[in-house]
Amino acid sequence: DKAIEEVIKVAEINKIPLQISHHAGGGLSRARKRAIKAINEAIERGVEIGHDNIPWPTRRTTVLKI
Repeated sequence: DKAIEEVIKVAEINKIPLQISHHAGGGLSRARKRAIKAINEAIERGVEIGHDNIPWPTRRTTVLKI
């Protein structure tokens, strides 16, 4: 996921914490696997990264549908 790699680079260069919020993507697509790998590698290099995830099984489900 190019956007994740780019924002990690910005955080690392500027020595600032990064919060990734609601990173969408169904299942474990190749792009999602690359993003997870990039996040884990950055954490190992000392980049402070927090994240959350969309709690619904599908990205566009609303509370009213549950």
